[in-house]
Amino acid sequence: MLQIEQNSGDENFIKWFSELTGWDCAIAGDKGASIANLYNLGFLVPQGFVITTQAYKYFLEQNNMGKIIMKMLGELKIGDKHSCSATSKKIRALFNKSEIPKHLSEEILEAYDYLSFDQNKIEQEKSEAVELLGQASELGLVSVRSSIVKPETREKVNDIKFETFLHVRGKKYVLDKVKACFSSLFAVEGLSHLIQKGIGFNEYNMAVIVQKMIPSDMAGVIFSQMHSHTGDRMSIELKKSSENSREHYIIDRDLSNFNILESSLTENNSASEKKQSLSPYELKMLAQHAQNIEHRLGEPQEITFALSERKFYFLQSKPVEMLPQKPFLESDDKQKEMTNDASENIGYLYELAASAPKNNKEKKESADIEDIILKELGDSPKGP
Repeated sequence: MLQIEQNSGDENFIKWFSELTGWDCAIAGDKGASIANLYNLGFLVPQGFVITTQAYKYFLEQNNMGKIIMKMLGELKIGDKHSCSATSKKIRALFNKSEIPKHLSEEILEAYDYLSFDQNKIEQEKSEAVELLGQASELGLVSVRSSIVKPETREKVNDIKFETFLHVRGKKYVLDKVKACFSSLFAVEGLSHLIQKGIGFNEYNMAVIVQKMIPSDMAGVIFSQMHSHTGDRMSIELKKSSENSREHYIIDRDLSNFNILESSLTENNSASEKKQSLSPYELKMLAQHAQNIEHRLGEPQEITFALSERKFYFLQSKPVEMLPQKPFLESDDKQKEMTNDASENIGYLYELAASAPKNNKEKKESADIEDIILKELGDSPKGP
């Protein structure tokens, strides 16, 4: 059921976004390859790197986990929810107590150190780069996100939720969250689904994205095309970091004559009369970015973004599987299936926008609170 491949000696444990392409799903996972693709196409993407699927396999191999996991899976009672939950907890506990091999952890932490510094300063003082890395006074805040490798021949598993951690600071915490992402392949939801579908775990693989956190003012999602019967509109939904409100815009795709066809603002699930957060110029600029991404990738896209210091950062883009007919705010039962995956992305981004610290004091307080929360949660499976 689970195959552990021996390390070939050709180690590619860490890949920066600049070293990857959109075709590198096998080593960076679907999400990692998508982010790297945006980065290398020249769109503004927070800097980061991917801990590759080879690193995941190496971790399993060096801890002799293959036979243990296979034995646990062999004792699982098919169709028994309690057995599935218990097996998931045992496997994830095994990951948690296993050590990341020294060689691999050193590579991860070296990349994390580099990511923590002002990249422009390092570029200006290349001769002193090593010294700068050794004088770290404050390690940076990063997100640590799972990036699953899904086989193309199987049905998509949109209901499986893998780990995402925000505001992670410190070497120990980064390594702990990497292990939690590795183990989320065996989260109870995924374990149950894959067993029911008869999918072997050797068909799946896991990579992990470590990406610099940005102090965002708002975040959201764009469908570069909506209304499948016409294809002449795009949808933008966003949330401000300082308010419990959402805004939704439907825009004519003909940007030569920019036209906001519909707009709505809700606060605590009720209509609001507050002024919109983005000016028409900013909305047009965001729409142009979306069309450019769609053009470069060759098909309609679901794009997640954040706004920081009046700059739009793009965090992910993937093909639209089903074109939405209405905003998520107004989803009905028939709409739920197509919006589940998108809502999951929005949830992650809204949390990012709502909690990203803006200064050093806030960063420290935020990190301390996050550490306490995550310590309490332990290995409990949770979505992004």
